Amino acid sequence: MKHIADSTPPPVSDPTQGQGDAPLAAPAATPTPSVAASYVSTPFASNTQAANCNTFGEKLYSGVFDWGINFGVNLVISAGFTQWTKHSRLPIWKNAPIGKNFFGASPESAFNGVRDWMKRRTGFSEDIANRMADALTLTTAGTAVMVPSVWLGAKIKSDFIRAADGWWYGKQALDTDPWLEHRHALIEDAPKATLAGAVIGRAGTMLAVQAAAIGIGDRKNAITWLGKQCNNNTLQKFKGLDFYSVKIGHAAGSALTDAMPKTAARLDGFAQRIGFGHSTEQIKLSPNLISAPYTGAMADYTRYSALDTMYTLVTMSTIHPIIHAIKQVIPGMTYKDESKRPKNRVTEASRQGLICERTREVSA
Repeated sequence: MKHIADSTPPPVSDPTQGQGDAPLAAPAATPTPSVAASYVSTPFASNTQAANCNTFGEKLYSGVFDWGINFGVNLVISAGFTQWTKHSRLPIWKNAPIGKNFFGASPESAFNGVRDWMKRRTGFSEDIANRMADALTLTTAGTAVMVPSVWLGAKIKSDFIRAADGWWYGKQALDTDPWLEHRHALIEDAPKATLAGAVIGRAGTMLAVQAAAIGIGDRKNAITWLGKQCNNNTLQKFKGLDFYSVKIGHAAGSALTDAMPKTAARLDGFAQRIGFGHSTEQIKLSPNLISAPYTGAMADYTRYSALDTMYTLVTMSTIHPIIHAIKQVIPGMTYKDESKRPKNRVTEASRQGLICERTREVSA
């Protein structure tokens, strides 16, 4: 599907003219018709899309990398790894002698060892140490996904978006349409994460997740404490991220089990065959589970998925903006590809009145 300009946008002001409060003068000639203008009028796009000013290639890149890999693949792997560490009774390495060394230990016993070490080193309660160990397992596996994605994704971003926009709008539009030129110039000129920047950024995320686990992961949390100080009943009712992840996970797991009982039974059978059992935490709450076959694999997986999502939301709204700002000022965290940097293309496209802000006038 290709979208070619077939209409002329209304005249817009030249941002280089008119200073102070004086109105901007209209240019002498109408700008070249832009894909942005015709894109608004097509049945395949909405005014909101034009106002947001992202090209098709930018949206596709975000869908593949931001949502598909950085969130989706990361979530699947992180939740699965956490379920393995908390429920597997088999040795970490299948040929290792059981109990002789680290590789002969079960993932569950290794998890409990990490939790106990955190408890001794920090002096926190067992519940908070358990939340910290949960957070560590959730972020450890995701590191293998996030670091390569952030580093390599930045390297191919410009070429990926240009190729997608060339297919969608037509290759001729890439070098003739000022709106596309402007968007591509901004992408090419943006700082890109180095491998060191990706690793340090991930380390910052892991530390932020640990802080969230300590501060708001357990029933005794900072939000409840703040509610008591402010005498706010709503804040005092907050029970911690782990509590809500259990509720959401079990509700979602029960709904999926009811909708797909045969699939849920197969998952439970598979989990039992690969040596899964009820976690130490589950047995502590219900001692009768110690000898019962492992069931509820789907509910446990959705619980860990919900917990990972909650931590992601917390870090996105807190530490990510800080990490992004730090990477811009510390040498070696980012770089610019000089071979692709634009030469006055951003300025030239802006002078034609076809930058993001002006597309809102076209869509009005």
